[in-house]
Amino acid sequence: MIKKRFYNPAQLFIFSFLALIVMGTMLLKLPIALNKPISWTDSLFTATSAVCVTGLVVVDTATHFTGWGQVFILLLIQAGGIGILSFAGLFAYFLKGGSSYENQLAIRDFSNTQRLGEVFTLLKRTIAITFGIEAVGAAVIFWTMDGFNGAGTAERIFIAVFHSVSSFCNAGFSTLSNGLMHQQVYYNYGFQLAVASIYIFGGLGFPIVINVLKYIKHLINRLFHKWTTKENYYRPWVMTINSKLNLITTSCITAFATLVLFISEYNHVFADHSGIGKWVVAFATATTPRTAGFNSIDFAQLHFSSILFIMLLMWIGASPNSTGGGIKTSTFALAILNAISLAKGKDRTEIFRREIAGISIQRA
Repeated sequence: MIKKRFYNPAQLFIFSFLALIVMGTMLLKLPIALNKPISWTDSLFTATSAVCVTGLVVVDTATHFTGWGQVFILLLIQAGGIGILSFAGLFAYFLKGGSSYENQLAIRDFSNTQRLGEVFTLLKRTIAITFGIEAVGAAVIFWTMDGFNGAGTAERIFIAVFHSVSSFCNAGFSTLSNGLMHQQVYYNYGFQLAVASIYIFGGLGFPIVINVLKYIKHLINRLFHKWTTKENYYRPWVMTINSKLNLITTSCITAFATLVLFISEYNHVFADHSGIGKWVVAFATATTPRTAGFNSIDFAQLHFSSILFIMLLMWIGASPNSTGGGIKTSTFALAILNAISLAKGKDRTEIFRREIAGISIQRA
């Protein structure tokens, strides 16, 4: 790896993304990647969008790119979502049988890890959990694709894997023409719900996902001990304050946004759907602006008030240390809590019977 004394973590982060974008641009111009010729500008735009997991496209991924081209886009999304430096740092660690102190300091800085000894443990957990969730997500998506006409097993597997990776990395890319508005997905509520669930999980951020899985493991251990030893196996603060704050904020924003859009577009954009379908489409429409970039409806047909509301959701964005953008749910929550404290005349902000540090409020 490049030594830290020559480049600081911010420069390494930028250079790694630029190098990945340049390499992706060249790969997407190869003859084996294209069904139709595209310009260097379109290739650059597509590679940049994939690496930066934005979901913006200027050509139809399904028709302009071959299977190889779609695989290249998938790899760019995965590298950009996890972070190319995470891959490079972990591979260097295994190939060399260790890592220098300088490299550990650099990786600690861009991975936002507090303890130096946890740098590679966090990287290994991040990559393992990412691949694990994407594998489970792909299996669930594949299970919802029984009604896909004209698609063989291999094609359905690739579609499931591509959408699972794209969802978890919040990339918004799709191998289906018109994305989730594709004729075989438009009324496939299981497919839409699976994709939405995956990108919500990806939008929570790796530290929160790891903490949630740790908490689930703790609950399973509690139940196991209760059934076997009749003891109450309890550990305090397994779920961190940061995780609780972001999970509650995400849940509240999602529920409120789903209800608002359901009422606003009930007899308008959602008119084609009925029953539970309206709720699923409202849920997907409420969650995708904050993180993913998928759309199962035509956003241009929404009421102007709904578009303004969606702009607010995009501004809030996802949780910290995730692949989503925005000001982050924690920032939004702290700003709201601080406003409530000021309205009550309090000189400090508290949550879960704990005081929030003044520096955190200032950052928010």
